[in-house]
Amino acid sequence: MRGKKNEPSIPSAMNKDYAYWLGLIYGDGSVGQYTLSYFSIDQELREYFVSFCKNVLSLKTGNYWQNKIEVFSVTLCYRLKKLLFPFPNFLQTTSMQIKAAFLRGFFDADGTVWWKEYDKGNPNYGVALTQKERLTLEKTACLLKNVFHIDGRIHRDQLVIKKVGSIIRFYHSINFSLRRKRIKLHETIKSILSSRLYTYPPSHYSKTIALSKVGMPYIEISRRLNIPYYLVCRWINRFSTPVLVRQKITDDMLKPWRKSNDL
Repeated sequence: MRGKKNEPSIPSAMNKDYAYWLGLIYGDGSVGQYTLSYFSIDQELREYFVSFCKNVLSLKTGNYWQNKIEVFSVTLCYRLKKLLFPFPNFLQTTSMQIKAAFLRGFFDADGTVWWKEYDKGNPNYGVALTQKERLTLEKTACLLKNVFHIDGRIHRDQLVIKKVGSIIRFYHSINFSLRRKRIKLHETIKSILSSRLYTYPPSHYSKTIALSKVGMPYIEISRRLNIPYYLVCRWINRFSTPVLVRQKITDDMLKPWRKSNDL
Protein backbone atom coordinates (compact mmCIF):
# COMPACT_ATOMS: atom_id res chain seq x y z
CA MET A 1 0.00 0.00 0.00
CA ARG A 2 1.15 3.50 -0.80
CA GLY A 3 1.73 4.78 2.75
CA LYS A 4 3.99 2.04 4.07
CA LYS A 5 7.21 3.15 2.37
CA ASN A 6 6.99 6.70 3.72
CA GLU A 7 8.00 6.02 7.32
CA PRO A 8 8.17 9.11 9.56
CA SER A 9 10.78 10.07 12.15
CA ILE A 10 8.27 10.96 14.87
CA PRO A 11 9.82 12.84 17.86
CA SER A 12 10.14 10.63 20.91
CA ALA A 13 9.36 13.52 23.31
CA MET A 14 6.84 16.30 23.00
CA ASN A 15 8.24 19.78 22.33
CA LYS A 16 6.79 23.18 21.43
CA ASP A 17 7.33 22.85 17.67
CA TYR A 18 5.72 19.42 17.59
CA ALA A 19 2.80 20.63 19.75
CA TYR A 20 2.26 23.65 17.49
CA TRP A 21 2.24 21.42 14.41
CA LEU A 22 -0.32 19.13 16.08
CA GLY A 23 -2.46 22.18 16.81
CA LEU A 24 -2.48 23.10 13.13
CA ILE A 25 -3.57 19.58 12.21
CA TYR A 26 -6.23 19.52 14.89
CA GLY A 27 -7.68 22.72 13.47
CA ASP A 28 -7.28 22.44 9.69
CA GLY A 29 -6.13 18.87 9.15
CA SER A 30 -7.86 15.67 8.16
CA VAL A 31 -6.44 12.27 9.14
CA GLY A 32 -7.45 9.25 7.08
CA GLN A 33 -6.25 5.68 7.04
CA TYR A 34 -3.35 6.34 4.67
CA THR A 35 -3.36 10.09 4.08
CA LEU A 36 -2.86 13.21 6.19
CA SER A 37 -4.41 16.23 4.49
CA TYR A 38 -3.85 19.83 5.51
CA PHE A 39 -5.73 22.80 4.09
CA SER A 40 -5.01 26.48 4.78
CA ILE A 41 -5.41 29.73 2.88
CA ASP A 42 -2.35 31.17 4.64
CA GLN A 43 0.91 30.54 2.86
CA GLU A 44 2.82 31.08 6.11
CA LEU A 45 1.09 28.10 7.73
CA ARG A 46 1.42 25.89 4.66
CA GLU A 47 5.14 26.57 4.51
CA TYR A 48 5.55 25.72 8.19
CA PHE A 49 3.62 22.47 7.72
CA VAL A 50 5.79 21.43 4.77
CA SER A 51 9.00 22.45 6.55
CA PHE A 52 8.13 20.42 9.67
CA CYS A 53 7.25 17.34 7.60
CA LYS A 54 10.50 17.58 5.68
CA ASN A 55 12.99 18.59 8.38
CA VAL A 56 11.58 16.84 11.46
CA LEU A 57 9.46 13.94 10.26
CA SER A 58 11.55 13.23 7.14
CA LEU A 59 8.39 12.95 5.05
CA LYS A 60 7.69 14.08 1.53
CA THR A 61 4.56 16.13 0.83
CA GLY A 62 2.48 16.05 -2.32
CA ASN A 63 -0.46 17.70 -4.07
CA TYR A 64 0.58 21.24 -3.19
CA TRP A 65 -2.41 22.55 -5.08
CA GLN A 66 -5.34 24.82 -4.21
CA ASN A 67 -4.01 25.44 -0.68
CA LYS A 68 -4.07 21.70 0.11
CA ILE A 69 -1.13 19.53 1.15
CA GLU A 70 -1.13 15.74 1.48
CA VAL A 71 1.22 13.35 3.25
CA PHE A 72 1.06 9.59 2.72
CA SER A 73 2.06 7.55 5.76
CA VAL A 74 0.15 4.75 7.47
CA THR A 75 2.28 4.97 10.61
CA LEU A 76 1.84 8.72 10.99
CA CYS A 77 -1.92 8.58 10.46
CA TYR A 78 -2.26 5.82 13.05
CA ARG A 79 -0.22 7.77 15.61
CA LEU A 80 -2.13 11.00 14.99
CA LYS A 81 -5.52 9.34 15.38
CA LYS A 82 -4.43 7.84 18.67
CA LEU A 83 -2.83 11.09 19.89
CA LEU A 84 -5.33 13.76 18.86
CA PHE A 85 -8.85 12.40 18.75
CA PRO A 86 -11.39 12.97 20.16
CA PHE A 87 -9.26 15.44 22.20
CA PRO A 88 -5.46 15.45 22.63
CA ASN A 89 -4.61 13.25 25.59
CA PHE A 90 -1.00 14.45 25.90
CA LEU A 91 -2.21 17.85 27.19
CA GLN A 92 -3.03 16.33 30.57
CA THR A 93 0.60 15.66 31.50
CA THR A 94 2.61 18.25 29.54
CA SER A 95 3.99 21.56 30.71
CA MET A 96 2.27 24.92 30.41
CA GLN A 97 4.54 25.88 27.50
CA ILE A 98 3.52 22.78 25.54
CA LYS A 99 -0.16 23.49 26.16
CA ALA A 100 0.31 27.08 25.00
CA ALA A 101 2.10 25.95 21.83
CA PHE A 102 -0.70 23.52 20.93
CA LEU A 103 -3.39 26.15 21.54
CA ARG A 104 -1.38 28.66 19.50
CA GLY A 105 -1.46 26.31 16.53
CA PHE A 106 -5.14 25.56 17.11
CA PHE A 107 -6.05 29.27 17.19
CA ASP A 108 -3.82 29.97 14.17
CA ALA A 109 -5.88 27.44 12.26
CA ASP A 110 -9.43 28.12 13.50
CA GLY A 111 -9.19 31.28 15.58
CA THR A 112 -10.09 34.85 14.77
CA VAL A 113 -9.92 38.28 16.40
CA TRP A 114 -12.05 41.34 15.69
CA TRP A 115 -12.65 44.95 16.68
CA LYS A 116 -15.64 47.01 15.54
CA GLU A 117 -16.66 50.43 16.78
CA TYR A 118 -20.26 51.41 16.21
CA ASP A 119 -21.70 54.88 15.68
CA LYS A 120 -22.69 55.30 19.33
CA GLY A 121 -19.13 54.60 20.42
CA ASN A 122 -19.79 51.13 21.84
CA PRO A 123 -17.02 48.82 20.59
CA ASN A 124 -17.45 45.13 19.86
CA TYR A 125 -14.30 43.06 20.22
CA GLY A 126 -13.12 39.59 21.08
CA VAL A 127 -11.15 36.46 20.22
CA ALA A 128 -13.06 33.40 18.98
CA LEU A 129 -12.37 29.78 18.08
CA THR A 130 -14.73 28.13 15.59
CA GLN A 131 -15.37 24.38 15.79
CA LYS A 132 -18.34 22.18 14.96
CA GLU A 133 -17.60 19.66 17.71
CA ARG A 134 -19.15 20.73 21.01
CA LEU A 135 -16.83 18.49 23.01
CA THR A 136 -13.78 20.19 21.52
CA LEU A 137 -15.06 23.63 22.51
CA GLU A 138 -15.88 22.49 26.04
CA LYS A 139 -12.47 20.86 26.55
CA THR A 140 -10.66 23.89 25.14
CA ALA A 141 -12.65 26.28 27.34
CA CYS A 142 -11.82 24.16 30.39
CA LEU A 143 -8.12 24.14 29.47
CA LEU A 144 -8.05 27.92 29.02
CA LYS A 145 -9.84 28.49 32.32
CA ASN A 146 -7.90 26.06 34.51
CA VAL A 147 -4.39 26.61 33.16
CA PHE A 148 -4.29 30.17 31.80
CA HIS A 149 -7.18 31.76 33.75
CA ILE A 150 -8.84 32.85 30.50
CA ASP A 151 -12.63 33.04 30.59
CA GLY A 152 -14.54 32.06 27.46
CA ARG A 153 -18.16 31.26 26.71
CA ILE A 154 -19.53 28.88 24.09
CA HIS A 155 -22.06 30.27 21.67
CA ARG A 156 -23.29 27.86 18.98
CA ASP A 157 -20.14 26.66 17.22
CA GLN A 158 -17.75 29.22 18.72
CA LEU A 159 -15.72 29.68 21.86
CA VAL A 160 -15.69 33.44 22.44
CA ILE A 161 -13.30 35.39 24.71
CA LYS A 162 -14.81 38.81 25.45
CA LYS A 163 -13.47 39.97 28.81
CA VAL A 164 -10.67 42.50 28.53
CA GLY A 165 -8.54 40.82 31.17
CA SER A 166 -8.89 37.43 29.47
CA ILE A 167 -8.00 38.88 26.06
CA ILE A 168 -4.83 40.42 27.47
CA ARG A 169 -3.93 37.18 29.28
CA PHE A 170 -4.44 35.34 25.98
CA TYR A 171 -2.10 37.85 24.32
CA HIS A 172 0.68 37.29 26.86
CA SER A 173 0.37 33.53 27.46
CA ILE A 174 -0.75 32.09 24.09
CA ASN A 175 -1.14 34.67 21.30
CA PHE A 176 -1.05 33.90 17.57
CA SER A 177 1.98 32.81 15.60
CA LEU A 178 0.36 33.76 12.29
CA ARG A 179 1.55 37.29 11.54
CA ARG A 180 -1.72 38.84 10.33
CA LYS A 181 -3.67 37.56 13.36
CA ARG A 182 -0.93 38.54 15.80
CA ILE A 183 -0.91 42.10 14.45
CA LYS A 184 -4.70 42.26 14.54
CA LEU A 185 -4.75 41.15 18.18
CA HIS A 186 -2.13 43.74 19.09
CA GLU A 187 -4.10 46.50 17.39
CA THR A 188 -7.32 45.33 19.05
CA ILE A 189 -5.79 45.53 22.53
CA LYS A 190 -4.40 48.99 21.78
CA SER A 191 -7.86 50.10 20.66
CA ILE A 192 -9.46 48.67 23.81
CA LEU A 193 -6.99 50.38 26.14
CA SER A 194 -7.30 53.71 24.34
CA SER A 195 -11.10 53.69 24.20
CA ARG A 196 -12.97 55.92 26.62
CA LEU A 197 -14.95 52.92 27.90
CA TYR A 198 -11.86 51.22 29.33
CA THR A 199 -11.42 53.11 32.59
CA TYR A 200 -11.13 52.02 36.22
CA PRO A 201 -12.53 53.80 39.29
CA PRO A 202 -9.96 55.02 41.84
CA SER A 203 -11.03 52.25 44.23
CA HIS A 204 -9.52 49.62 41.91
CA TYR A 205 -6.12 51.26 42.23
CA SER A 206 -6.23 51.42 46.03
CA LYS A 207 -7.63 47.88 46.30
CA THR A 208 -4.76 46.58 44.18
CA ILE A 209 -2.13 48.17 46.42
CA ALA A 210 -3.91 47.08 49.60
CA LEU A 211 -4.25 43.45 48.53
CA SER A 212 -0.59 43.32 47.51
CA LYS A 213 0.42 44.48 51.01
CA VAL A 214 -1.30 41.49 52.62
CA GLY A 215 0.62 39.11 50.35
CA MET A 216 -1.98 38.22 47.74
CA PRO A 217 -0.30 37.06 44.48
CA TYR A 218 -0.43 39.44 41.52
CA ILE A 219 -2.32 36.95 39.32
CA GLU A 220 -4.94 36.48 42.04
CA ILE A 221 -5.42 40.26 42.32
CA SER A 222 -5.83 40.43 38.54
CA ARG A 223 -8.52 37.75 38.59
CA ARG A 224 -10.29 39.12 41.67
CA LEU A 225 -10.62 42.71 40.44
CA ASN A 226 -10.81 41.82 36.71
CA ILE A 227 -7.81 44.01 35.95
CA PRO A 228 -5.14 43.07 33.36
CA TYR A 229 -2.11 41.42 34.92
CA TYR A 230 0.35 43.92 33.45
CA LEU A 231 -1.60 46.83 35.03
CA VAL A 232 -1.48 45.15 38.43
CA CYS A 233 2.30 44.82 38.12
CA ARG A 234 2.66 48.42 36.94
CA TRP A 235 0.57 49.84 39.79
CA ILE A 236 2.28 47.81 42.51
CA ASN A 237 5.84 48.38 41.25
CA ARG A 238 5.38 52.14 41.49
CA PHE A 239 5.57 51.86 45.27
CA SER A 240 9.18 51.06 46.13
CA THR A 241 8.70 52.52 49.64
CA PRO A 242 5.88 51.90 52.14
CA VAL A 243 2.89 54.21 51.66
CA LEU A 244 -0.34 54.77 53.51
CA VAL A 245 -3.28 53.09 51.79
CA ARG A 246 -6.74 54.22 52.75
CA GLN A 247 -8.50 51.17 51.33
CA LYS A 248 -9.98 48.92 54.01
CA ILE A 249 -9.57 45.19 53.50
CA THR A 250 -12.85 43.34 53.96
CA ASP A 251 -13.46 39.65 54.59
CA ASP A 252 -15.22 39.31 51.23
CA MET A 253 -12.07 40.40 49.43
CA LEU A 254 -9.86 37.82 51.16
CA LYS A 255 -12.06 34.87 52.08
CA PRO A 256 -11.79 32.78 48.85
CA TRP A 257 -8.06 33.45 48.64
CA ARG A 258 -7.43 32.45 52.26
CA LYS A 259 -9.49 29.32 51.82
CA SER A 260 -7.45 28.26 48.79
CA ASN A 261 -4.20 28.86 50.69
CA ASP A 262 -5.34 26.85 53.70
CA LEU A 263 -6.03 23.74 51.65
